[in-house]
Amino acid sequence: MIGYAVSVPIGQFVERSRAMAHTPTPQQRKAIETIDRNLAVTAGAGSGKTRVLVDRYLHLLKTGVNVNEILAITFTRKAALEMKERIRAGIAADPQLSSRLLHEFNQAQISTIHAFCQRLVADHPCQAQIDPRFRMAEEWESRGLLLQIVEEQVALARANQDPELTALGESYRQTSSFVADLVEIYERIISKGDPSFKVPDQSAELRPQIAALRQELLVRLPAWLDSLVAAELSDSKQQVTTDIRRVFNEYLANLKEPLRSEREIVSELAGLFGGNWAKDLKAEVQELKELCSSLSQLLFDLEANEILLKLGDLLAAIEEEYQRRKKALGLLDYNDLERLAEQLLSHGEIDQAYRYRHVMVDEAQDINLVQKRIIASLADHPEAKLFVVGDPKQSIYRFRGAQVEVFLELQNEIKASGGLELTLGDNFRSRPELIEFSNKFFSQVFADGLMQFTPANPKRERKGQPLVAVLQTAKGENSADERAAEAEQIAKYIRHLTAEQGYRYKDITLLFSSMTYAGIYERELHKHRIPFVNLSGRGFYQRPEIQDILHFVKWLQDSSDQISQICVLRSPFFAVSDHGLYWYQAGKFDQIVPEDQEKIAAAHKLYPFLQQQLVTLPAPQFIDTLLEATDFCGRTLSLPMGEQRLANIKKLQETSWQLWAKGYVSFTEQLHYIDQLIEQQGREGEARLDSESADVVTIMTIHGSKGLEFPVVILPDLCRPAVTPERGRLHYHPEWGLTLRDTTVHQQIKAVLKQEAVAEAKRLLYVAATRAEEQLVLCGVGTASDYKLGQPLENLRSWWEWILSGLEQIEPELFATISEIETGENYREETAAAVEAISTSIPKITVPDHYTLASFSATSLMIYALCPRRYYYRYLLRVPELVSAGQGNTVSGTLDPLQRGNIVHRVCEHLHTGADAQELLDWAIAMEGIKVSSREREELDQIIQRYLTGDFFQGIQGLKVEHEVEFAVPLDQFLITGTIDQVIHTEQGLKIMDLKTNQITPEQVAETAASYEMQLRIYAWALHIMTRKPILEAGLYFLFPDVIYRAESGCLDTEATEKWLLEACRQIQRGEKEQADAFPVADDCRYCPYDCRHLDQTRINFGEITAGMGKLEIK
Repeated sequence: MIGYAVSVPIGQFVERSRAMAHTPTPQQRKAIETIDRNLAVTAGAGSGKTRVLVDRYLHLLKTGVNVNEILAITFTRKAALEMKERIRAGIAADPQLSSRLLHEFNQAQISTIHAFCQRLVADHPCQAQIDPRFRMAEEWESRGLLLQIVEEQVALARANQDPELTALGESYRQTSSFVADLVEIYERIISKGDPSFKVPDQSAELRPQIAALRQELLVRLPAWLDSLVAAELSDSKQQVTTDIRRVFNEYLANLKEPLRSEREIVSELAGLFGGNWAKDLKAEVQELKELCSSLSQLLFDLEANEILLKLGDLLAAIEEEYQRRKKALGLLDYNDLERLAEQLLSHGEIDQAYRYRHVMVDEAQDINLVQKRIIASLADHPEAKLFVVGDPKQSIYRFRGAQVEVFLELQNEIKASGGLELTLGDNFRSRPELIEFSNKFFSQVFADGLMQFTPANPKRERKGQPLVAVLQTAKGENSADERAAEAEQIAKYIRHLTAEQGYRYKDITLLFSSMTYAGIYERELHKHRIPFVNLSGRGFYQRPEIQDILHFVKWLQDSSDQISQICVLRSPFFAVSDHGLYWYQAGKFDQIVPEDQEKIAAAHKLYPFLQQQLVTLPAPQFIDTLLEATDFCGRTLSLPMGEQRLANIKKLQETSWQLWAKGYVSFTEQLHYIDQLIEQQGREGEARLDSESADVVTIMTIHGSKGLEFPVVILPDLCRPAVTPERGRLHYHPEWGLTLRDTTVHQQIKAVLKQEAVAEAKRLLYVAATRAEEQLVLCGVGTASDYKLGQPLENLRSWWEWILSGLEQIEPELFATISEIETGENYREETAAAVEAISTSIPKITVPDHYTLASFSATSLMIYALCPRRYYYRYLLRVPELVSAGQGNTVSGTLDPLQRGNIVHRVCEHLHTGADAQELLDWAIAMEGIKVSSREREELDQIIQRYLTGDFFQGIQGLKVEHEVEFAVPLDQFLITGTIDQVIHTEQGLKIMDLKTNQITPEQVAETAASYEMQLRIYAWALHIMTRKPILEAGLYFLFPDVIYRAESGCLDTEATEKWLLEACRQIQRGEKEQADAFPVADDCRYCPYDCRHLDQTRINFGEITAGMGKLEIK
C-alpha cells in the first residue's frame, strides 16, 4: 500500500526557476565575473549552469568585449538556440547595453563544435582541399556508406583468399557480425583523430620468447616423464601420463613436419596437467602446466600478430576507399570536420583570423581528444581566456568517443597555467529530500571511482516527507512476466499520482537506459488509458510488417542467415507454425505436417527467383515484385490493424523511392542506409519538446533527457544489466591499440574496459536520478533477499542491485518502499472495454485462401475511378505523392492533414458525450505519437466541439453506432477492403457516415464530395454484402464547415457497384502487364499530387537505365 501523498502546485515550477536564476550565488558570481584568467567550472545537476553562461556572456559585453570576440561552444543545437535567445533577451532588457548590440548579436558565434568546424571548413575550401559545394552527410548516410565499403572490402579479402583475414572472418557465426565489429573498431580509431591504422609488428619480440619456452619444454617434459617410471601412480594418473607422453611425441613429430597447429597441441598438454596429483609431484606438475599455458598464449599472440597486421592493412584500405567515395559524392562527415578544422587552425594565417578573446565551452565533459585540441588551438594566444564548464559525473557519451579523462586533464591544465577552478554545488532543481537521498546514495556509488563525489547543497524548501518511491515488483517465473508485472505497477502508480497526488500526466517522465523493452511498458499505459508520447525515435522501422520485409531481403542476401530465414517462414509471408519450424530446424522433415511442408516448399521455390530479382531490379520495383509474388499485402490486410500495416508498407516503398532519387538504386545499397536509420532511431539523441501544452506522459532515453528536468521521474526496467557484456573478437583501446580477444594485451585491457563501462553506468544512473524536481520513482523486481548483495558494485549485475545495496546505508525516512498499489478503480478492465470493444452484430466473412486473391482497398479504387494514371503512379510504381492533394486551404503548422484526421477519428470513435472530450483529445494526440502546439490543439478542440454541437451528433444520440468498421469482402478472385468510419443502426436498416477533415467552405462541399462518391458506393456495397440489411443512406460529414453531404440514391445501387468493381479490378490486373498505357490520364488534374508529364519522362529514362543494367551476378 502507498503510505504517503504529495500535493503539487504545478504552476510554481517555472516561476521558481525563473526567480532563482536572477540571484547569483557567490560561486556563480565568481564564475560570471572572473574574466582575467582561464576558468574551469564543475557544475553539478541543477546548479544553474545555463544562467551562468548567459550572464557571463552579458558581463563580457558590459566590459566592452565585442560580440565577434567571443566564441561559445555548446553540445547541442537546442542548447545553442536557447543560449542565443536568453542573451538576446538580456541585451534588450539591460539599459547598460547599447541597442546596437542587438543588431551585432545576429553575428554571434554560438554553436555546436561541429557547426563551428563546418563554418571554418566552408570558409577555406582551398586550404582544406575539398569541394566548396560539399554537403554534410547525415549520420545514418555516412555510416551506411561506411558499412557498404566494409562489406565490399571483406568480400574482396575473401575473394583473394587471404588466410589470416579469412580465418578471422570464419571465427564469427555470421559475416555481418564481423563487418559490424570492423565498423565499430574503425570508428573508435578514427574518433581519436589519428587516421593511422598501422599495427606494430610484435613478431621480433614474440619469437625469441617462444623459442625459449619451447626449448624449456623440450628439456623439462622428457625429464619429468622419465622420473615417473619408478613413481607409484594411480590407474587414472597412469593413463594421464600415457596421454601426456603420446601428445608430447606428436608435438616432437609436428615440430619436424607440421601437420597440426603447435598451439593446439601445447594447449592439449596444458589441459592434461590438470586434476589432483600426489603431493611430491604437485609443484612440478603445476610448473609444467604454467609452462605449456605460457607457450600456448605466446603462440596465440604470434598468430594474432599476423592477423592484426593484415587487419591494419584492411582498415587502411577501408579508410582510403571511404575517403575516395565521400570525395566523389561531395560529402563530409563529422570526423572529417574535426580533422580538417584542426589542420586549418595549424595554418598561421587562418589561426590569426580565429583569435577570440574569450572561448566558452559548455558540457566540456563530453568532448573528445580532437575537439580538445581544436579548443586548445583557439585559446592558444596571450589574450585568449578559456572558460569551460561541465560535470564529470554527467559524462555519458563514451560510445561517441567522449572521454571523461579529457575534461579532467583540461581542468588540471587550466589550474597548472594559473587558472581558477570553481565548483557550483548548489542545486536549485530538486527538493531537499531528493538531494539528500542522492548525496547519500551516489557518495557510495562513486566512492571507488576516478572522480571525487561532492554532495550538492539543496536550495529549495523541504516537503517534509519521503520523495523517493522504491517500487518493488514480486519475482516471477521469467523476465518477460516480471517486466509485464512491473509495467502494470508503474501504470497503476501513474494513476495514483494523477488521481491522488495532484500531478498531471505532463509532469511525469519515464527514462529508459535502453528502449529494447519499452513496448511492454507502452502497452500497459495504453491498457490503463494513460496518454503518452515516445520521444526516443522508435517506431516505423520496428513495425512487424517492415521487419518481415527486411528479414526477407537479408535472407535473400545470405542464405546462411538462419535467423532471417526463420523470421520469414514464421511471418505472414508463409505463416509456418512453430511446430513446423521446430522440426524444420531439427532437419526432421517427415515430422512436419503437410500444410507446413507445402509452405516451406513454396518458400524455397520462390527463393531463387526473388534472389535474382533482388540484384537486377531497382529497390522500389523489387519491393513490388516481392509483395506481388507472396501476396504479402493481402495476408497482412487480414491481420489486426490491417489498413495501418498496409500504410506502413506503402511508407517503406516511398522511402525506397526517396533513396533511389538520391542515387541508391539497388535494395542491397538501400539496406545499408535503412539499417542505419533503424539503429539511429534507437540511439540516444537530443529530445525535442516542441510543446508544453499536451497533457501526456513522456517516454524517452536517459541520454535524451540530458540537460532537461521533470517534476516526476520514473526509472523503469532497472533489473536489466547495468553494463553490456563485452562482445566481438576485435577490441581497441587508445592506450593499447588494436587487439584480438584472448591475446595477452586483451587480458591486460579487459579489466580496464570493464572498469570504464562500469564508471559510465554509474554516471548514467546519476544523470537519470538527478532529472527529478519533485519525486523520483525507482522500479525493479525482487527484494534484497532475492540477490547476493554485499559485494563491490562492479560485481553486481544491475542498477536495481546497486540500489538495493545502497538503501541499506540510507535513512529509511528518505524513501518509501511500495510493493502493492491499490488505485481504487479497475482501470484496466474499464479501459479494455472502452478501447478494445469491437462490433459483434456484423457477421464475419470467411475469406478464401489469400494466395488466390488480389487485394484492392476502397481508397485505391476511388483513386482509380478519379484517374487511372494517378492509380498507376501511386499503387503500381509507388511514387511518393509530391504535394498535398487535399482540396481547400491547408492548415499552417507542423500537424499534417493525416495526423489531424487520425486524431479527430480517434476522439469521435470513443466520444459518447462531451464530458470526456478533453481527456480523449489528449489521449488521441498521444496515440498519434506527436506533440502539438497550443494553437494546433485549439484548432483540434474547435473541430471536436463543432462535431459535438452539430446536427449529426445530436441526431444519433440514443441510436446504436459502430465505429471504424473494417471489411474484407471477396469478389470473384479479388478482395475488396476498407474501413467505414461510422455505421448507424436503425429499425429500417443501416446508414453510413464518413468523417472528413478537409479545410473547405460550404460552397466547396458538393465539388469535394463528388471525388469521394466511389468510396461511398463501395462502402454501401460491402456493408450490404456483410449484413444483408438494406443501406438507407451514405453520407459525408465535413467537420470544418459543419456540413453533411448525403449521396444520391444511385450510390446505394449495390448491383451496379459490384459490376463496376469487377470490371475495374480486371482492368487493373490486365493493365499491370501493359504498364502506363493502360492507365490513361483523367481530364480533371486540379487536385492531383503528380506532375504526369514530368513523371512520364522520368519513367522513360528509368526504363532506358534499367534496360542497360543487364543481369548481375549473384554473390
